[in-house]
Amino acid sequence: MTGRWVRKLNESDICLFGFFFIIFCFYLGLIQLVLLPFVFPAFHETSGIMKGASDTLYFHGLALDLLEKMNIHGWDAWQINYKGQSPAGIAAAFYYIFTPRPFVLIPFTAFAHSLSGVMLLKTMRLIFCDSRLFFFAVLPFLLMPSTTVWLVNFHRDPYFILGFFMVIYAHTLLFSDSGRFSKKGECLLWFAVGGFLVWLARPYALDIIAVLSVVSLLCLGFRIRNSWVPKMVISIFISVILLFLVMGSEVKRIKMADPPRPGITGMIQGMVEKKFTAFAKDRDRFNRLTEATGSSLDTDLGFFSLSDVMAYVPRALQIALFAPFPGTWFEKDASIFKRGAAMEMILFYIAYGSFFLMCIRKKLTITVVPALIFALGLVLFQGLVVSNVGALYRMRYGAIMIFVTLPLAYLCSEPVKAGAKPVKIIKSLEK
Repeated sequence: MTGRWVRKLNESDICLFGFFFIIFCFYLGLIQLVLLPFVFPAFHETSGIMKGASDTLYFHGLALDLLEKMNIHGWDAWQINYKGQSPAGIAAAFYYIFTPRPFVLIPFTAFAHSLSGVMLLKTMRLIFCDSRLFFFAVLPFLLMPSTTVWLVNFHRDPYFILGFFMVIYAHTLLFSDSGRFSKKGECLLWFAVGGFLVWLARPYALDIIAVLSVVSLLCLGFRIRNSWVPKMVISIFISVILLFLVMGSEVKRIKMADPPRPGITGMIQGMVEKKFTAFAKDRDRFNRLTEATGSSLDTDLGFFSLSDVMAYVPRALQIALFAPFPGTWFEKDASIFKRGAAMEMILFYIAYGSFFLMCIRKKLTITVVPALIFALGLVLFQGLVVSNVGALYRMRYGAIMIFVTLPLAYLCSEPVKAGAKPVKIIKSLEK
């Protein structure tokens, strides 16, 4: 079966990517240049940007500011992460080469989203038997209506998701070829490119990716030693502690209550307090930014200790995976975007149920472990920090679509088509 897995970008992958790219260029161009300005002017802000897309308007303004500097000093003035915002730096480069209109970013956005679909497809090939029908398994990721919000309005999510999927693919390839050292260089290349894109989009997430990578590699090592079950539980526990140590962005408004102790103990104490303080303040900052909106949850909750964070983990997973909740799906005053999200959540709930049945019936092989580690790890972090459901819905998209694509890919795999029984995870582990 492993001989049929396709790892490199072959002709079929390139054809699919080209097809996706052309379709999305036409689709995004149609919305930006025709539908928003002329058909749905009530949703149009300016230059093809949707109303309510405050982040995009901010990026657009920063890009124009950087463009003025580039018009004077040329490329020497260009910064890819202008004022900490990579979408502004990327937009300014396109504005400088072409024209200062957001539609010139359509090829870049379509490229990132289309290649993300191909990377997700390649990952599913490694987890299940290859099949031509896998094309249909990635269609929900590519065509969800909510993607319009950040594809039409240029944002950091398209290339963040691409980097995230590249990292997952690198680890999945490592699991499928754990005994073949010739593949280590290819894995490293995918991981390096994916890590760069993650850093470019959301620098703080690189710490999370690093820790989740450690978890994945520990699981791989325990699998090779045929004693992975108890050790993986221990490694996940240790890695969760490491996760709390490294996550958190720069916060300059806080000081530690007590001076650190001298020596190694003091250094560890200082590191732990700094990271947890930053993590708590990230949560507090999000609460203050979103407490006035109608789509926020638990804005009155803050973290003051490790026990507070650990106690909130179940609730964070509940929100990250299941919000917006069914009670809000069909509110009378809901906007068209909320109604669209409600329709998508029905699909997510069905996918969760299907994935749960797959786990119970042992239809997954060991190669699914990296995808689950990265998907659950990212949504957990986002659920702990992000209290605004609207922002969370967009930020978690790449991770949550793993749980939608897995059941679809299983139904499209060759063993199911042939009526044969797929490899069970227990038997795979015993090998």
